[in-house]
Amino acid sequence: MYLLKQKVAIKIVAILAIFTLLSVGVSNKSFAAALTDGEYSINYSVLRADSDSASMADGYFKKPAKLIVENGVHKVQVGISTSAITEFKVGGANVTEISKSGDSSVVQFNVSSLNSPTAGEIHVIVEDQNYDHWYTIRFDFDESTAKALSSQTTSTASDETNTTSDTETAATSSTAKETTTEKVENPRTSDMSEITIYTVLMIVSVGIIVISIVNRKKLAK
Repeated sequence: MYLLKQKVAIKIVAILAIFTLLSVGVSNKSFAAALTDGEYSINYSVLRADSDSASMADGYFKKPAKLIVENGVHKVQVGISTSAITEFKVGGANVTEISKSGDSSVVQFNVSSLNSPTAGEIHVIVEDQNYDHWYTIRFDFDESTAKALSSQTTSTASDETNTTSDTETAATSSTAKETTTEKVENPRTSDMSEITIYTVLMIVSVGIIVISIVNRKKLAK
């Protein structure tokens, strides 16, 4: 009888743990849906195609990006600080160029979800070094950093016109040939991991208390 009660208590704790983990995941994914129509600034990282390490291209994309939410559609505008990126595609389609000044430009593309990285392709050409290569990259937007832009805000991604020197352009080629091992910390993932750990610890503690109560009742008999 004692073993039966103990097994029941363990099953209850396990069910509560699973339910809590699922609830945390759903809450995290529903954050982006809560964004109302408007314009926001949002932080992001440019990741490699096959891992969560920073892409060699991350340093050539300006932060933060501008997020535009309209009727449930998410569009982002990102600044590029080099002319070596001659083509840029997302979802197989060319991005829309919003502005260009010298070596810098601002482009716009749609994002289907802020909860998972958006894949894109860039074509890097450095003529004086006879360098020509396509790269697949991923944009990881951190929705927890989204901040509404006021109607009077004039300093946005589309207003940035910083130029890149020839040295920077050449550096794009040399950097592209190197493999980076820098790990980009995702604040969203880190925060949710901490919450999950604390929640599981709390559930385990409750389970221990329940089992202790069952043991005491058994001894009392």
